[in-house]
Amino acid sequence: MGIFAFKIFKSFGGRSNRGAWSNLYNIVSDLAIDHPSLRETAEYIVGAEKLAHYDAVHFMRCHIKQVAENYTNRPANRFVTIELDGTGARALNQDLLPPQICVEIKRDAVEGRSGAMLLRGCLTANDVQSSNDASYVLATPQIFSGGSALSDSFLTRLNGDLPEGRFVMPNPPAITVQTSRDVVRHRLGGVAIVQTTKRRRSISSDRVRVAQRQLDDARARLLRLAGDGLVSGISGNRLATAWTIVQGALEVVEALPALEAAGIDLWPGFGQLPALPGG
Repeated sequence: MGIFAFKIFKSFGGRSNRGAWSNLYNIVSDLAIDHPSLRETAEYIVGAEKLAHYDAVHFMRCHIKQVAENYTNRPANRFVTIELDGTGARALNQDLLPPQICVEIKRDAVEGRSGAMLLRGCLTANDVQSSNDASYVLATPQIFSGGSALSDSFLTRLNGDLPEGRFVMPNPPAITVQTSRDVVRHRLGGVAIVQTTKRRRSISSDRVRVAQRQLDDARARLLRLAGDGLVSGISGNRLATAWTIVQGALEVVEALPALEAAGIDLWPGFGQLPALPGG
């Protein structure tokens, strides 16, 4: 028996990795990681997600990795990749809201605190409305949770029977089957605004400094390895590739402050939120 992490990758740009993001589901099962029933489970979850997303969202791939095995959190380092195709099932007839405006899904466990998951690419201006407490609420909750007119929805599928296994919430750092908590229900949490542009910029300067320091350390270590010759079975080609990656990443990180200072819109083409009360 083990815990398997199902990570579903999506993007707004077809099958391009640019701007891709993922949502994570943890499932406990007695089967091996490459068993066909786990693939069926991945396809079942993807099918549920497609019901919530607009057709501007492209489904790229699903990674399945075993993160715990029996009583230990040291499983074999194995994972399976399933290539996906298709888009969300909802037809888009106006601009999506910015990707930081998400649908929040709560995960209620058999005990302890609930978890949360955020879905982006699911909202337009018609899907939300302003409320009196200066926040947003879902105008179309039935799209996600089902109702009298919708017998099939994202949440009705997640709360149904999986082809294999059951949803759990691992408890780090000792992630084992025995310490994980069963998820008894997925439910709609509402609209979540993950991050404003102003906050993203205030955080990024600190992250840039940390990333620069880490990359500088990596570059120094690579220089030492190169000076020592081929060590620990590292080939010259792999060393050269690692050097190129570090150099390229450092150039990107160093360019981030200039991009933000220039006010570059990182998410062009998305719609705007409805006005909140009083502004």
